[in-house]
Amino acid sequence: MGTSIKKAVVIGAGSMGSGIAAHLANAGMNVVLMDIVPKEGGRSSVAENAIQRQLATGGFMLPAYASLVRAANIEDDFADVADADWIVEAVIEDMAVKSNLYKSIEAVRKDDSIVSSNTSTIPLSHLTEGLGKRFAGDFLITHFFNPPRYMRLLELVSGPETHRSTVMRTRRICDEVLGKTVIDCRDKPGFIANRIGNYWMSVATLEAIKHGLTVEEADAVMSRGFGVPKTGIFGLFDLVGINLVPLVWRSLLDILPKDDDHHHFDLTKNSFIGTMLEKGLIGRKGKGGFYRQTGKGKDRIRETIDLNSGEYRLEQSPTLDALDTAGKNLRKLCEHDSAAGRYTWSVLKHLVCYSSEVAPSVADDVISVDTAMQRGYNWSEGPFQLADRYLRDHGIRPHQRLEINGLMSIAVMVDHGLGVSLLPDWSALWSGGLSIARVPLPRHAPVRRIGFIWGVQRPHAHLAGLFLQHAEAVFRKQAGKSNSKRKPRK
Repeated sequence: MGTSIKKAVVIGAGSMGSGIAAHLANAGMNVVLMDIVPKEGGRSSVAENAIQRQLATGGFMLPAYASLVRAANIEDDFADVADADWIVEAVIEDMAVKSNLYKSIEAVRKDDSIVSSNTSTIPLSHLTEGLGKRFAGDFLITHFFNPPRYMRLLELVSGPETHRSTVMRTRRICDEVLGKTVIDCRDKPGFIANRIGNYWMSVATLEAIKHGLTVEEADAVMSRGFGVPKTGIFGLFDLVGINLVPLVWRSLLDILPKDDDHHHFDLTKNSFIGTMLEKGLIGRKGKGGFYRQTGKGKDRIRETIDLNSGEYRLEQSPTLDALDTAGKNLRKLCEHDSAAGRYTWSVLKHLVCYSSEVAPSVADDVISVDTAMQRGYNWSEGPFQLADRYLRDHGIRPHQRLEINGLMSIAVMVDHGLGVSLLPDWSALWSGGLSIARVPLPRHAPVRRIGFIWGVQRPHAHLAGLFLQHAEAVFRKQAGKSNSKRKPRK
């Protein structure tokens, strides 16, 4: 079970495919990068231009490594697939396109070659449907993050028919040769990072508009308050491309369960985003996005789009008393009586509750969830670590964590008072006899119960979602302290 890859073929020369090809070359592999034959230009010009973009943007560790990548096209050069040790599919998120490509690959590939998809949302079971046991045995998902050279996370997804030797070999290659943090994910839509990350991006965008924040203010709250990169939320959309919303987000939403909370934050139906796309405002790869630069040299200026009018104005440095007052205290930021404070609490509440809800179905433990968000989205803390920080700001310390059956456990809030219904059917999530303890809360609490679930044998398992004190304060304001009028329990 070696880690040697003499030849790799990457099909799809977009930003991800070309980035993967460049990083494979960084590891010393000979790579064939192929795409379609364009209507104009050379027959392999799509791949040729992609290699030049990687040279210009630092995808190669050294310029000389570009010589290891050969530009090709799928019409003239598909025979290169026949002797490839690893074939990576990185085409658009379209099941019909992928399925037809897999059939062509299966017809020519050699025995024991690894076939993997860089899909960011589509489950493996959908991709292998109807393709036979031979293909399924050598197929898995290797989900890189952009840019592949710098982003350390690689999500690895295998199926029940994937050969164990294929899984082990691929994991070793990605870990030891490519230098990735490899996380095994369940075969669920969006896997870990994009299941939670896309949801967070949708919530953070729509809640910023709802609470009346400017682009600069929302990005400041996300970067300084949550510890995400300086791009914040709107800068991140400009970086990855707003044009991905009708592609990646729509693809994910179409296969998520109907009761998944992401449907309540459907970014694909937002009229403001739709108008931006109609105008070609897709981000850095277009003529502008939420930010844009105009002019050249000394005359260059940076502008920001107004979330109300849709017009551009000069970028302004955000001045937020909430951030200045709270510092690094997440609790104080959430409690600040301002739009920024309410925005922070809303995004945090939804993020942690959603992460707590979907985590058991997508990951083996909370460490994998936090690591995926740190390595895949460059967050300084994952959602459960953010919950821990909020709890620490409340004075709740690790020694107060509870145990069930001798295992450290996570506390998850079921918040009906604030309109968040988490895990309505607890028993449906679990099998194998893991007990679930429910404890009643004081009469004045806005939550109906706190469930302690998901035992994990790790000493630093995280408490998640126990926002009781802040939730109570907000609920009391909203309900006019109606809780105090309730009759005492017998």
